[in-house]
Amino acid sequence: MASANRIAEVLETESELTPYRPSDFPRRVTDDHIRFEKVTFSYGGVKNDVEDISFTLQPGQTLLMHAGASGLASVVIPMAKAFGMRVITTVLSDEIAEKVKPLGADIIVNTRKENIADVLKAQLEAGTPVDVAIDCLGGSFMGGCLPYLSHGARWIMIAALAGQLTQIDLKNIYVRNVRIIGSTLRSRTPAFKAELLAMLVKDVWPKVEAGMMKPSFYKVLPIQECPCPRHQSIRS
Repeated sequence: MASANRIAEVLETESELTPYRPSDFPRRVTDDHIRFEKVTFSYGGVKNDVEDISFTLQPGQTLLMHAGASGLASVVIPMAKAFGMRVITTVLSDEIAEKVKPLGADIIVNTRKENIADVLKAQLEAGTPVDVAIDCLGGSFMGGCLPYLSHGARWIMIAALAGQLTQIDLKNIYVRNVRIIGSTLRSRTPAFKAELLAMLVKDVWPKVEAGMMKPSFYKVLPIQECPCPRHQSIRS
């Protein structure tokens, strides 16, 4: 019921963003990498919170996407695979692991059976360390993972659902040149969101059109079965 009400609210909200179409951008053949060059942004527009950051995600690099059963992971994992990356993800049971297999992750870790830090250590020793991590969990185990990333790796925090505190070996951060980055979209300006949307349409949408990225569906129901009293507005 709550989800249906929220969907109705979203459908009735007028967008502040400029719509973009894939045809608005020229098609070009690339070497299938994701590159950020001299990225600068601020939350309030007065002082830059991040300035002149550049990095590239190359095919064959490894992404750790925590919470493999989350809505975000259902998009990020296929996207990373479409750009040629290896993906490690985490879940809380073998049953969930089976359900997220179609997303295409190379390694699915049941963290109730395996310590994720031990898994990352094994990956580092095998020559396939994590280059980028997207973490919505945080918690005490986050700090224990950092020593087993690649040199120059980025650990991106987007939430702290498993806890806000952890213990970090600071020497490891500067010796291995690891960057911990905080990121949230909700507080960004409409102008920033419009720029991000344009980039997604330009660089990611062609992968969708080519069938390399597909949405995940748990169940399909007739709209007539929607329990929301406002479902008439959704139908229209």
